[in-house]
Amino acid sequence: MGDAVLRARVDTVTAKNDGVDSRYDLGLRTLERLAGEHPPSVENFTVRIDRSSPASNILKNFQNRLGGRIFIVFVREFVRPDGDTELHFHASPDSKDVASAVREAAAFGETTVR
Repeated sequence: MGDAVLRARVDTVTAKNDGVDSRYDLGLRTLERLAGEHPPSVENFTVRIDRSSPASNILKNFQNRLGGRIFIVFVREFVRPDGDTELHFHASPDSKDVASAVREAAAFGETTVR
């Protein structure tokens, strides 16, 4: 479940190689809201993939090929202990099947936060 499900394009992939704080930042642009009542408050938003995430190895190998790609992104905003917020996400291929499943689930109220 998430706050919103979006079709989003990867605009930027930024690698930060600062030792233990190394990470990847994906700059995404919302193209369409498929479901959910609480999308990110801005059209362009960034998600962070820390070095400890299994996805960091995928980004390391594919970072040069992700720009311009479109994904269906499930996002949820969390408040950190310091009061700042961060987005957690899951990205799926931008396919008619995935988009249809999201729209169908939204029609039945299955993508709302419980």
